[in-house]
Amino acid sequence: HEPEESLILDLYKELEEEFGNVRLILAPRHPQRARAISSLITAKSYHPVMLSGLYKPQLEEKDILLIDSVGKLLYFYAICDICFVGGSLADCGGHNILEPIYFLKPTIFGPSMGNFRDIESTVREKSGGIKVSNPQDLKTQIVLLIKHPAYRDSFKRKSNEVFASNRNSVEKNLQIILEAISQ
Repeated sequence: HEPEESLILDLYKELEEEFGNVRLILAPRHPQRARAISSLITAKSYHPVMLSGLYKPQLEEKDILLIDSVGKLLYFYAICDICFVGGSLADCGGHNILEPIYFLKPTIFGPSMGNFRDIESTVREKSGGIKVSNPQDLKTQIVLLIKHPAYRDSFKRKSNEVFASNRNSVEKNLQIILEAISQ
């Protein structure tokens, strides 16, 4: 969400200068914003590559992949190393952090998670994600995840714990419903 893209691009520039070999994939909540975000990417001296127009198998150094279609995000959660789930630094209520956690990825989110309070609570209880309060805190956490592979890998176990604690929840809810309607 706006203004997160600009904040992320500035952060990406800093990370690129510090680490060199980092790649950024942006997935706007509303794909129709892709053109505006593409212009923002260009203004920050990068080259936007729209997923819908991607014909080459490898991105170049200044390329930023922009997912401009619906239904593709899970594929990118599966291959990424670190996820930031937006709508949470901007005051938009956040988005579903369980999706990247399902793929055992270190998942970072901001303070605005009002749309997903229960999920946030479960994730934080199991230490399955990282809540940050601002862009600088986001950078600090990403740097830690890059520099410390053991820390990054610890999220595989923690992510499993998030889902393990809620296994059988469908069955439990169905049992409650069946008991209620049989009375």
